[in-house]
Amino acid sequence: MSKPNGEKNHQPQKNGKTNGEPGRPTKFNNRFVVEAEGLAQAGLPQKQMAAFWGISEDSITRWKDEHPEFAEALKKGEAAKNIKLLQAMFTNATEKMNPALQIFLAKNWLGMKDQTEFIPSQDFPMRIQIVPASNGPKKS
Repeated sequence: MSKPNGEKNHQPQKNGKTNGEPGRPTKFNNRFVVEAEGLAQAGLPQKQMAAFWGISEDSITRWKDEHPEFAEALKKGEAAKNIKLLQAMFTNATEKMNPALQIFLAKNWLGMKDQTEFIPSQDFPMRIQIVPASNGPKKS
């Protein structure tokens, strides 16, 4: 509830908030910062994190805005997950010789693409020999 001069009432409300805004009190706890990094590193999407904590996805979005350390923990966990995945892909392509992954990485990391048309050049001449078809098997 606002005071007549426009200042907010800083007295505790029934819902536990002190800013006079409607709604339930936040469930945010500093332990979520540490948990968020681990959950992001494990690859959990925001929807599953919300279910893990028993909150809505909107709460996570709001917490990222209201708590910079929470947003940073999510980014840090996501980055660690991505590094781990890239290392696994590289190992699988180079040491385990996975041809599908080698092609994928060549296209995505090196910018290579499938060649859809072959045009011979003077540096690479092509000879074509035409052989007449036979009239069927020889009779004895």
